[in-house]
Amino acid sequence: MARRLALALVLAFASAACTRTDAGGGATDGATMAPDAKTDAEGAGACVAAGGQCLIGGVCASITTDQSCGPGADCCLDVTCAPDVHYEIPPKGSSYDQSCTVDSDCIAVGFGDACLVCEIGCVANAAISKSAEAQYRSDVAKTPAAGTDCGCPEEPQGGPCCIGGMCQFGSQCLAADAAADTGADAATDAVADASASDAADAAGE
Repeated sequence: MARRLALALVLAFASAACTRTDAGGGATDGATMAPDAKTDAEGAGACVAAGGQCLIGGVCASITTDQSCGPGADCCLDVTCAPDVHYEIPPKGSSYDQSCTVDSDCIAVGFGDACLVCEIGCVANAAISKSAEAQYRSDVAKTPAAGTDCGCPEEPQGGPCCIGGMCQFGSQCLAADAAADTGADAATDAVADASASDAADAAGE
């Protein structure tokens, strides 16, 4: 009997020491938030109070480090693109005319993710026909890259150029320029050699 009573007292004490939970599994009596979770929640509240939002992923134009939003998150004051949002140029499933006759028929443009605004607003990495420029500008105007000033170089390097009836940009244009320069140098050397030969012949007469 004494053993049963002692066991009952031990069980009762252990039960009282445990935190009671509701049907959903959440703590009710005596529940406390873990220190890290409490800090993260307070940081998120401070971020919202500062006019921002906690963001994991996405693209943010302005981040403040005064508030902690938790692991992997930033307090973003100016969201450029929400997570999992992308503005592709050219838009998925579309393309731009690249046909040309001469180099002047082509313009240098930026292709890529317009959430990375300077990838589109500044960095030339492709070439299209001037006939497609209006459509390109219209597509860019619908993205965060519209009106972006990224301090771009005045002249893009490596084009644009027209090769085989198609507007090109980059290494192909540079190679074409190098070949043209080599040809021009060779022609200049040939003229110089001919002139020297003519002068020598004249002197020998």
